[in-house]
Amino acid sequence: MKRKHLLNIASKIPFPIINTIFLTFPFLYKTNLIRYESGISKEHTQLLIDGINETKNLHGDIIECGSNRCGTAAILCLFLKSNQIKKIFYALDSFGGFIPDEIQKERKLGFTDFPENSYHYNTFDYVKKKIEKLKLSDYIELKKGFFQETLPSINSDFCMAFIDCDLGKSINYVAEKIWPHLIKNGLMFFHDYGWKGYQNVKPTVDAFVTKHQNEIKWHKLESTMYWIKKSD
Repeated sequence: MKRKHLLNIASKIPFPIINTIFLTFPFLYKTNLIRYESGISKEHTQLLIDGINETKNLHGDIIECGSNRCGTAAILCLFLKSNQIKKIFYALDSFGGFIPDEIQKERKLGFTDFPENSYHYNTFDYVKKKIEKLKLSDYIELKKGFFQETLPSINSDFCMAFIDCDLGKSINYVAEKIWPHLIKNGLMFFHDYGWKGYQNVKPTVDAFVTKHQNEIKWHKLESTMYWIKKSD
């Protein structure tokens, strides 16, 4: 059965039941059909793993803005753990949906047709239990709340950042907030660049790259993953 068919079936099952099944039988997470509930492709996951390998000997931790059910975070932290790479992985999310005003504005402007209650099915309690079940609590530091509330509280430098928060205002906020703390030769990834589902990602990233072009060593696009390397 293809993964998308399984997801279609799963979408008809209430999430509290899905959560209970996964937490009761955590071996399901690592199956190819579930893939830890990551919302990105295997190709993009590999790009992030390549990024970890490229920055593993650099100073600084890793940050993800837009973690949803921490599927991608789990995959990356399992890689950190198996390779004994000592980095803290900060996973930031409301764990309950977008800022209402922001998603309403993007819908009105025609940037997205995703509903205002997108991701409301998620809960922080579930994600926390999931991370504990996967024995990743020593690697992942969960930060619950909107980025404007949680990001300023983190006192760390970063060797790598993964920005997957979908909406333009949030993308710009976290990119600008993280950039001064991204070390030289650090990497910053933006997901969904050019994807029709969230059409404000591309112009927001383009404006960020233009603004900081003198501080960027190189930047490139692979599929809908845009990544940049900070100058040394």
